[in-house]
Amino acid sequence: MNVMMPQDDGRFINMKNIFYRRSIKAAVSALVMSVGFSGFAATEVSAWSLGEAAAPYKGQEIKVICEGYPACFAMRDMSKEFTAETGISVTFETGDLLNISQRVLTDMLTKSSYFDTAQIHFTQLALYAEQGWALPLNQFLDNPDLRDPSLNLDNFIKENMDLCCEYKGELLAMPWYYIPLFPVVRKDYLENADERSAFKAKYGYELPKGELVTHMASWQQWKDMAEFFTRKEGETLAGKVLEKNAYGIGMPFQRHLASASVFWALLAANGGEIIDADGNNALGKGTAAIDAVNFMLEMTKFAPPGHAEYNWDNQYTDFCNGTVFSTPSWADTAFYLEEAADCSSAGNVSYTPLPEGNKSFPFTGTWIVPSTAPNPEASFLFMQWAISEEIQTIAAPKGWIPNTKNVARKDWSGNQNLYGSMEIHKYLEDNNLLAEVPQHPAMVAVMDVLMEELSSVGAGDIDAATSVQNMVDRVDRILE
Repeated sequence: MNVMMPQDDGRFINMKNIFYRRSIKAAVSALVMSVGFSGFAATEVSAWSLGEAAAPYKGQEIKVICEGYPACFAMRDMSKEFTAETGISVTFETGDLLNISQRVLTDMLTKSSYFDTAQIHFTQLALYAEQGWALPLNQFLDNPDLRDPSLNLDNFIKENMDLCCEYKGELLAMPWYYIPLFPVVRKDYLENADERSAFKAKYGYELPKGELVTHMASWQQWKDMAEFFTRKEGETLAGKVLEKNAYGIGMPFQRHLASASVFWALLAANGGEIIDADGNNALGKGTAAIDAVNFMLEMTKFAPPGHAEYNWDNQYTDFCNGTVFSTPSWADTAFYLEEAADCSSAGNVSYTPLPEGNKSFPFTGTWIVPSTAPNPEASFLFMQWAISEEIQTIAAPKGWIPNTKNVARKDWSGNQNLYGSMEIHKYLEDNNLLAEVPQHPAMVAVMDVLMEELSSVGAGDIDAATSVQNMVDRVDRILE
């Protein structure tokens, strides 16, 4: 299995460089945060300590695999503190999200005993549960020697837990991070007086305000803005003469998780499902699936050329360097888009819920203790430590994306990389804008169908209606 390492992919090179370049700034933030938490364990749970709980496992080495992105790098850095306190060493293997998911799946199929802690794609959880590949976590949580009494699972966002971690009432995973989808747009373009005046003259209504959290009133408004901010080299945009073409949106159509993820999010936003809670194929119900594909396809009129080979790496790179006005995004990539040393978008991002009050897909990261883990107790202690409020608060400035309500609701206004994404997260939760998404063990195979059919649409081989009918037929066969 060829697992891509960060240095093999331009996206990961950028992210890794950003992470290390920010280490000094993050360390200062971490020091300030940690002072405020210095009495946490003593005041909350004086009868339990991580060091004592880990004593039987001192000297063990746990192997972790996770996506080579800010959250993974942050936790890799923080793991040194865990080792210092427990005597348990932690090593990391990183790579592209799809490849690490395949790597862990291969280990399960071959019954390899390698990884102790594994990040898997959330669509794999039901399959892992049905196959017995993820250890139920209650066996650790019910052990008072292992469970930190301060751990409060109710502090995690319900829609996140339902999707990432629980299956048929059993807890099989811990939340790795929480990244519901939201569009990002260029705030500085929205604020420009000349652009605002020209937009109103052309479309008859105002651009959204250039606020940190702004709003698009309708899907049509998103299309209008994408059209309006598509310009040719030599034209003026926000008071500057363009040295290259500018486009209204980045829309992925590569045979990649990015295209399937954006489609699924748009499907859910319009009230559609792939497989419903009863396990039935729901793609053919109503027009939500066709509407989602058509929206993606129509937006390619205002996207950079080569959208058929466009994935989320291209989306974020093009937003970062000012090539596109808007793109669907997630908190882990927003962290990158706000990096002042690399991105013209830094400090110029407005975060917006999906138009018309539609619900956002609660995309999530999931990590498990594989059933073949050589050191399961040590693995659980590491996972439990990593998701504690204390550690999340310290790790967040390093690139971790908080997944507990309390940490997300801290005042992050002093941290540009986190502030906007945490504000939109709070907005989505406070306004009941998180969709509930059923799980099914067939979703691993279904995702491959979605990627293939969307790739054909992007290449111009089939239209939206044909692609959705193909999806329906192929998912029917999977569910037989």
